[in-house]
Amino acid sequence: MKAENGETIIVHQTPPLTANPSTNDWYAQSLKSEIALSRWLSHCTSLPVPRVLHTSWASPEQPCNVSTSQKLSGEPLHVIYGSLSTESKENLVRSFAQHAVTLFELDIPQQIGSVDAGATAAELAVIPALGREPKMRVPKVCNTLEEGIAEVTFIKRRALTADRTTDEKFRSQATVSQLCRHLQGISQAWNERPALLRCTIAHRNPRASNLFVDREGRITGVLGWRHHVIMPALLGAEYPPWLRDNGIYDPQFGYMLPPQLESPEESARLRAIYAEAVKERNTDYHTALIEGVKFREALEWLQDPHDDPGCGRLRNWMIQTFGHAPQPAIDDKQCIIA
Repeated sequence: MKAENGETIIVHQTPPLTANPSTNDWYAQSLKSEIALSRWLSHCTSLPVPRVLHTSWASPEQPCNVSTSQKLSGEPLHVIYGSLSTESKENLVRSFAQHAVTLFELDIPQQIGSVDAGATAAELAVIPALGREPKMRVPKVCNTLEEGIAEVTFIKRRALTADRTTDEKFRSQATVSQLCRHLQGISQAWNERPALLRCTIAHRNPRASNLFVDREGRITGVLGWRHHVIMPALLGAEYPPWLRDNGIYDPQFGYMLPPQLESPEESARLRAIYAEAVKERNTDYHTALIEGVKFREALEWLQDPHDDPGCGRLRNWMIQTFGHAPQPAIDDKQCIIA
């Protein structure tokens, strides 16, 4: 929208207040977290993050939280992508690599969670990870990968008890138990590799509309920081979201995918360019990108809010990724059946 001085601004508005105080608090805290991170990134980096102009909080007179920020140059990726040349698309991948490595290398608190404002503009605090929606909020800040996965797994198990038959509940809980066994096997190899376990900031809002790009393929703006997370490097490294077709984004598992911007063949070619680009900039990022792929996919399944009766899609993905495994006991002490 246009401000009184003629400047184009972006308005972000949370949903109206509800009768649930916990939900209201989540929306307010998510916006505060996004603002804190945006201001910190603007202060400490050259990343193209919109400058926050004004924030007003919900009240009886104004039922929504509202923030305004500057509009950066360029156009949304999903709008401009089809008109980009092959060279510009390759430039875009390299530009994304530059920004990803910049985030990866930042000196931040070594805890797993979401960002809150620190004592000064140059400092950050860590709060429990907010998740993508209120029901996925983690109750505490986590200090290790194992602790973080345990919290996410508990939230997943709890969500699987809603509106299900007893048989579906058992199958879902058994599938999650099996996934946890796979993750334990993978993570054991990383305990002596601190470079993979160092915490980094990751942008976790994959919509192409959150990237602004110019005609040469340079990223001119990065929006949607509400879904960021501070997490170990092996989980924070990732391929450009518009080029992904693995894990929950693999069409064979029935996921409701957004329109794909590239063919599978071209996506694979551009992913290879991305991998080389990050390797040139930071070998630790490249190692985390390659070696953490299965773990990242598994974590996305644990955090996926979409309906999956009996965890059928998750089970099919596990079979393809890890092969068949013995079915864990359905009376696993960590299962939530009630």
